[in-house]
Amino acid sequence: MAIDTQHGVVLTAVPGSWTGNLEDVTLHTETIEVVDTSHHGDSAFMTKLAGDLKDAGEVSLVVQFEGDTALPAAGTTGTLTLTDATATGETTPANWSGTAIVTSVDHGTRNKNSNELKKATITLTWDGETGPSFTAAT
Repeated sequence: MAIDTQHGVVLTAVPGSWTGNLEDVTLHTETIEVVDTSHHGDSAFMTKLAGDLKDAGEVSLVVQFEGDTALPAAGTTGTLTLTDATATGETTPANWSGTAIVTSVDHGTRNKNSNELKKATITLTWDGETGPSFTAAT
């Protein structure tokens, strides 16, 4: 197993074909509903059962806003692929990929500070049609 830093993640595909400088990525949190199966015969604890379908969650990207490149529009759908940097000892990097919907585009703020970059935040929701799937590094 190769252990390495998180620096170097690359956005290789995003709905709307946006390209630019990626600063931060918050990967999804996968969840599943819990069904209450409790009944009057239970005496100590509620009983529960895992639901049928998982929610793949959402991914948040903080990007440097470049005025010559339009950000993807909310509602755009397509493939989202995030590829980690190749760690020491690996020949191919790990990646997450699947189809996603651009659910939010925050164009950021502009303030009087001259030493700050313009940034935007893009939120994408995995649609569950294809993936998300994780491909391990080799």
